[in-house]
Amino acid sequence: VAPSNIVTNSVNQNDATLSWTAPTATNIVSYDYYYSTSNVYPTATTPPSGNTTATSVLLSNLNTATQYYFWVRSNCGAGDGNSFWVGPQIFTTTQIPATLPYTEKFDSNGFVFGFSNGTQVNKWMVGTSVAFSPTKSLYISNNESDYNYNGTAASVVHAYRDLAIPVGAAPIYNLNFVYKCYGEANNDYLRVFLVPSTFNLVPGQQIFVNATNGVQGIGNVNSSLSYQAKDFAVPIPANLAGQTVKLVFEWTNNATVTNQGPASIDNITFKALTCKAPTNIEGAVSCADATTINLEWTPGGTETMWEYIVLPLDAPTPSSGYVTTVPEGTQTGLALGTDYTIWVRSICGSADGNSEWVSNNFYAGSSPVASANPFCAGPEGILFDNVYDAQNVPELVDGNFHCLGSTPNPVWY
Repeated sequence: VAPSNIVTNSVNQNDATLSWTAPTATNIVSYDYYYSTSNVYPTATTPPSGNTTATSVLLSNLNTATQYYFWVRSNCGAGDGNSFWVGPQIFTTTQIPATLPYTEKFDSNGFVFGFSNGTQVNKWMVGTSVAFSPTKSLYISNNESDYNYNGTAASVVHAYRDLAIPVGAAPIYNLNFVYKCYGEANNDYLRVFLVPSTFNLVPGQQIFVNATNGVQGIGNVNSSLSYQAKDFAVPIPANLAGQTVKLVFEWTNNATVTNQGPASIDNITFKALTCKAPTNIEGAVSCADATTINLEWTPGGTETMWEYIVLPLDAPTPSSGYVTTVPEGTQTGLALGTDYTIWVRSICGSADGNSEWVSNNFYAGSSPVASANPFCAGPEGILFDNVYDAQNVPELVDGNFHCLGSTPNPVWY
């Protein structure tokens, strides 16, 4: 009779302890176990990795930041033979954890990010197909090269970095990163988590938060065709101080529709929160002059000063901007018909420093309302330019548009 209920008890950089429940049969002599970095099941003739009379085993000399598959079977001696293999139990050895504050731009060859991709069609990778910083980013690819995904093949994959939470950690940390991720409405999207170092990331399985698994959901992001800076405040429970945790980026897509671009992430920072970033960044073109944009935002905390600047779309994160003592500003000299990014950060003084930059994208219209010319339609009517599927107009999710039962192939005039 086979054992059951394999459990990963502990995982470190180079070892792991696993246990299982013994069957009620009395003819068990010992247990064979087998582990591999491949998910190919062992057969009856596969040589075991080892044998033990206990119901647990310590696996040593493992590779750092590597996913393993573990099986176990009952060994009942020469007379009764062996049971079938039970498993796999999947576990991933930990990385050498990064100390805080942590910054990752992916442009050096020294980045240490782990991937739980398995055999999923769409996988995380670091490469040069798309980037916000000079050359590289973390992104989804369906061919382990190009920034793209196959929307007819469902996938769930994880990219993660181990972080060492210091003893006496600040109560709240700041996670900031630049991303773009469009996907298909609420079906293809990016989610961010903080999980214990022993948490098993399984390709094809979404992470769920419950009362006992120690998972902390940080947030979901989607619906940005161009790079924007996202900012999250992450509470650190007291029991995590002095512990190692995983910062996890999860990409999920279903098997229906592919839209313009999966997740791409760059310029990650994780540090103690001393100065909260502003929120709700908005921009509106002046009716009198379409080359002028009026900006406003919501303060992140009690700060009374901010920096802001408007730059061309996907320009690098600014190092400085215009200083203001009210949560609003104006920038002139915009080029009509151009995409821009609005960048804002809080200034909290010499003790607390500045927040990370946050952003929102903005389109500068083609003409100011106040100077619009009157016109009359001739016998031929008025012809408006339009954009449709050939110009990468996103599909709309069926039923999401008022009373329409379906909304394929939208055309915008």
